[in-house]
Amino acid sequence: RGDARFRLQDDEETGRPKARVELEVRGVKVAHRWCSTCKIHRPPRAKHCVYCDSCVLQFDHHCPWVSNCIGLRNYRLFVGFVASTSALALFVFVACAALLARHTGPSPSDFLFNAACTEPALLGLAVYTGLASAFLGNLLAYHISLIVTNRTTNERLTKPYGEANPFDFGTPGNVRRFMSPAAFPDDGDSSQRWWRRQSDEEEEEEPKPETPLAGKVSSGGSGGGGGSEEAE
Repeated sequence: RGDARFRLQDDEETGRPKARVELEVRGVKVAHRWCSTCKIHRPPRAKHCVYCDSCVLQFDHHCPWVSNCIGLRNYRLFVGFVASTSALALFVFVACAALLARHTGPSPSDFLFNAACTEPALLGLAVYTGLASAFLGNLLAYHISLIVTNRTTNERLTKPYGEANPFDFGTPGNVRRFMSPAAFPDDGDSSQRWWRRQSDEEEEEEPKPETPLAGKVSSGGSGGGGGSEEAE
């Protein structure tokens, strides 16, 4: 917290960080908002989570089921978790339905009565997994729609850019960015690009201290003079 590298611009009159620094991404104005808790300017798609007490890159939502925020670094894992649990619930429901089909009767009421009398646990499991697969399948379909449009739940609810979406690169491009977000650091979402640029500038401005060990390692055994020049 309070890292100076993540402080974009100060107000000229007060000397305090600006509450909002606007930049343009693909023709749409996006804002780096100042977080008074973390003491940084957040990237456009980041948000401070009051439960985790930290700013989360590409914030989607805080999930109480996993007790963690869902964002840039774990969104793929979360979608995989929802997909696998949805598939498991559907598989168990189909298996239970196949086993209950043995208790067929002349009418649906007779079937339910026979199943409740002979296989009450199996019937209860079928009802439970059927409802769970319906809920999880709906949740999975919702997140697939977010993936193909490259939006987050927070962006869909708050609409910070209005109806425009500067981070939409078409369905194929959005899916590729979901599968491998680290391969696209310069696509307009400054979550990674801006972080890397600030870090590189800080390393260039801050001179590295000269030490005898650094000179020996960089010289490769050819003398201390050449190693000292590289260390400087």
